[in-house]
Amino acid sequence: ERAVTVRGLGVSKGARTAIEAAGGKIED
Repeated sequence: ERAVTVRGLGVSKGARTAIEAAGGKIED
């Protein structure tokens, strides 16, 4: 299992929610 970190890429709210639900995190 791999934690996903997405930085700033104009992540939409839907994508943000999905990524967080999958155990990832978004860094603005």
